[in-house]
Amino acid sequence: MQIIQNNIINISEKTASYILSQNALNMRIKYIKRTTMPPQPKTLNEIDVLVSLYYTLSETLFLVKDTIVNQKRILLFTTTVNIQYLSQVLF
Repeated sequence: MQIIQNNIINISEKTASYILSQNALNMRIKYIKRTTMPPQPKTLNEIDVLVSLYYTLSETLFLVKDTIVNQKRILLFTTTVNIQYLSQVLF
């Protein structure tokens, strides 16, 4: 939304007359998202984690566990550094 507003502010009146209204632009964006993006998963089992999301930007393993316990899926995202921090916390 902010991108649209920033770009519309800086155009000429002649060009602005050809641009859709703010509401029409919002509706168009929502339509494109609905028709081009896959549906949102309803359950954890429907999530297909991309391999590129298994790792951080520094190529450290991030998805450390993808398992099923008692017929429920568990995705555990963390790094070894975070585990080390947690191990040092005093309770």
